[in-house]
Amino acid sequence: MYPPKKLFAKNAWFSFDLRDNQEKIKLDAITKNISQLNPIPFQDLLRSFVRKNEIFQVIE
Repeated sequence: MYPPKKLFAKNAWFSFDLRDNQEKIKLDAITKNISQLNPIPFQDLLRSFVRKNEIFQVIE
């Protein structure tokens, strides 16, 4: 995953790679909160946050 295109050139974005077990923990946490997965479109949306990396911006 990359930062949004219009922000990509800025130097403030960082990427943190997740290990496979960390990805699984994140997916497990999402699926355990079943009330958050309804209606059905939210299931795909929330699962889309499970990636090989986390991107973030440092804001001071």
